[in-house]
Amino acid sequence: MSAPDPDPVTIPPANLPTGIGLRELLDEVHETLRRAFPTSRREWVRAEVVRVGQLKSGHLSLELAEHDEAGRLLAKIDAWIWRTRASAVQARFREATGAELRAGIKVLIQAGVSYRPDKSLALVVEDIDPAFTIGDMEARLAAIREQLRADGVFDANRRLPAPVEFCRVAVVSPANAAGLGDFRQGADALARHGLCAFDYYPAPFQGEQVADGLLAVLRQVYRDHRARRFDALVVIRGGGGKADLYDLNVHAIANALCRMPLPVLVGVGHERDQTILDEVAWRHFATPSKVLQFIHETIVGNAVQARQDYHGISARARDRLARARLQSE
Repeated sequence: MSAPDPDPVTIPPANLPTGIGLRELLDEVHETLRRAFPTSRREWVRAEVVRVGQLKSGHLSLELAEHDEAGRLLAKIDAWIWRTRASAVQARFREATGAELRAGIKVLIQAGVSYRPDKSLALVVEDIDPAFTIGDMEARLAAIREQLRADGVFDANRRLPAPVEFCRVAVVSPANAAGLGDFRQGADALARHGLCAFDYYPAPFQGEQVADGLLAVLRQVYRDHRARRFDALVVIRGGGGKADLYDLNVHAIANALCRMPLPVLVGVGHERDQTILDEVAWRHFATPSKVLQFIHETIVGNAVQARQDYHGISARARDRLARARLQSE
C-alpha cells in the first residue's frame, strides 16, 4: 500500500490585495492634518472638562468632551497644557473665576492640533478664556431661576411664617466639614441645656454625586418632618471655590427647598459667595456660625420675653388681688 500524497500547498492568487502598512496609512493622516492644521494655527474651542491631571513634569493633562442637550457624548479628546504655559493659564483662570480647573466646568480654550503616527490625536492648549466659564455658570443659574418662577415656587419657602421657636432643627451639611464644626460649637451647648435638639444629616455638597445625594437627604428630612415636626431646616457648609459652590446650583435641589414645608435657613460659603439655595431659602446667612447665632438669639429672645411676660402677669395679678382685698373690706 503506497503512502498518501502530502497535502498540496495552497498558493494565493497573484491578484489578492496586499494592503499598506499601518504606519504608511497614519503617515498620510498625519500629513493631511499637518496641511489642514499647521503648528501656527490656533482655534477657540468650546468643551467640557472631564478630567484634569498634573504630571510630575509640570505638564497639565486634560480630557475634554462635548455632549448634546440630552447628555449624549458627541466628542472626546485628550489635551495638554505644557509646563511653560500651565502656571500662567491656571493662575489667570483662578483669578478671574475664583475656581481651579476641574471636571464638570465648561471652558473656551485656544488650542492647536497635535498628532503623530505613534501617538494619539490631542489638542495643545495655549490659553483659556475665563469669561466663557463665568458666563456659562451665570446662564445655568438664570435658567434655574426662570424655571422655578415658571413653576410658581421660587418664593414659596420665603412666604412661610417665621419660626416662633426653635426646639427641634434638622441640619444638612457635608460630614466633618469645617462649617459644621463652627455650627456645632454653639448647637451642642444648646442641646446640652435642653433648649434645642439638632438632627444631623450628612450629604455631598460638591462633585458628581451632589444632585442625587443631596436630594435623597432632603427627601429623608421631609419624611422625618412628617413623622415628627421640625421647626426649621438648616443647610450649611463652609466656603470653597466658586466652581465647588456652583455644584449646588441644581434645579432639583432648589425645587426641593422651595417646596419644603418648613423654613429653610441657608449658610453656605462666605459673605462673597451665593448660590441658588440662598435665593430660594426662607432666609440666608453669610456663614454657618451666623445661622446658629440667629437660632441662639431667637431662643434667648423668647426666654427674655417669657420672663418679662411672667413678671407682667404677676404684677397685674398682684394688683388685682390687692384691689379685690380692698373691695372686700
